[in-house]
Amino acid sequence: QKAVLPMTEPSAANLAALAAVMTMRSAWSALEACAFLHESRLPLRLSTVDAGGYPHVTSLWFDFVDGRFLCATQHKAMVARHVRRRPQVGFE
Repeated sequence: QKAVLPMTEPSAANLAALAAVMTMRSAWSALEACAFLHESRLPLRLSTVDAGGYPHVTSLWFDFVDGRFLCATQHKAMVARHVRRRPQVGFE
């Protein structure tokens, strides 16, 4: 598990990425969402589509850097193959 570093000023890329997908109805501001993602110790659930067209959900450890989610998995993992074949995914 990664060490928890104190939250410093979030990067402009992180704030911009979050602001682009958040709505006025969002319960959190982009700054609050950045803090949550920085402090989170829970994996995200990534939903991909398998070769047969069915959903496949995988829990992955992540980091949020420069407006991108970086997830940890093996290159040959099924989820990695799904993302390479069809990069449209959902997550929570």
